[in-house]
Amino acid sequence: MPQEIRDRLAESGIITSITVAASKTLSEHLNDYEAYLKARGRKPRYTQQAVGQVRRIANECKWVWWSDISASRLDTWLNELADGEDAAADRTANGYLTAVKAFCRWMVKDRRASDTPLAHLEKRDETPSYERGAFTVDEMRRLLEAASVGSDCQGMTGTERALLYRLAAETGFRANEIRQMTVSRFELDSDRPTATATKWTTKGWKARTVRLRLDTSAELRTQLSGKLPTALAFPTMPDSTHTAEMIRFDMARAMPPIPETDTSGRVRHFHSLRHTTGSFFNAAGVNPKVAQNVLGHSNINLTMGIYTHTYRDDEAAAVMAIPDLSSPTNATMKATGTEGATAAPGAVKTPSNCLSLGLSPKGTVCKTSAEFPGAKPRKADEYKMPENHGKSANFQANGRGRIRTYEGRAIRFTV
Repeated sequence: MPQEIRDRLAESGIITSITVAASKTLSEHLNDYEAYLKARGRKPRYTQQAVGQVRRIANECKWVWWSDISASRLDTWLNELADGEDAAADRTANGYLTAVKAFCRWMVKDRRASDTPLAHLEKRDETPSYERGAFTVDEMRRLLEAASVGSDCQGMTGTERALLYRLAAETGFRANEIRQMTVSRFELDSDRPTATATKWTTKGWKARTVRLRLDTSAELRTQLSGKLPTALAFPTMPDSTHTAEMIRFDMARAMPPIPETDTSGRVRHFHSLRHTTGSFFNAAGVNPKVAQNVLGHSNINLTMGIYTHTYRDDEAAAVMAIPDLSSPTNATMKATGTEGATAAPGAVKTPSNCLSLGLSPKGTVCKTSAEFPGAKPRKADEYKMPENHGKSANFQANGRGRIRTYEGRAIRFTV
């Protein structure tokens, strides 16, 4: 029955508005919902995000009609979206839940439905139960080695698992993003290979393209050769619960085994590969804004505060970079009369602004007797101070193209 006739029957009271609405697809309802939000003066960005989130849920949950909406299916989808990772993931899942519940309430308010099937669903607790950690470079190498020679686990071969871990650690892609990548999303034949996560799979509802290392690209080319463009790149990749079990299977078989918690007590699982990406960027001195863009974060605080971890070697290097605090202070030097003092004629120690007594007759730094076995070590009082000690370089040159050093010898130089 044409839509115009159904509308007239509803206006006449022959059929209810709910019956009319039931004959419309969710896509049609969402078009009306979008028009409603715009008419209410909602900002374009809010409208696009709210409607886009509901469209993504409907698309991935295979909802076509209002009667297809299922609370249990949505709850499963939200769990996969969050990947059980951290508070940020729970906030994202709650955002999607809020958007779809608002749409359902509008359906009831506009008399297109008698009630909402999602009313009883509650938001997730955004308080993290534990802190997530990252893998070190050595741990990642051991993990990849253990996986590549390991037996099948969760439906994936060892070679597939090693490539999966490597791709996740080098790009920062989430498990759900990789799980839904098709072969066509990999550009591997150019000298700038890339992988792209579509907007339907990313949390920010924006497509994200990341450059790949050439060696990783070569392995992917071998792995994906012969597959159709529409085929999944990792068709046997398990869900979020089993990806955690899978990576721990390989962690336990690494040599030596990789503990499930790092030295700070932070837990490692599959999503820790994304934390590893951010930590590798930080250790390599990558600009934080670049790291934020690669990881696809909307807020730099999320990149630096949650996904960036420091390693012990970095912390040790930072401590060693602190200036030497054992040196005497200016006040102490003033008290002892040594501040700004110059060496007296005949003294062995030479001020830093004078030529060193360690210059050899050929203009090279004198070596010790240990470095020159044939040389005889001399005591400090055997050296004679040069006659031009303490003079400026211009005075020392004296227009004769040479500078005097100890024992009356000279070093040739060009003015």
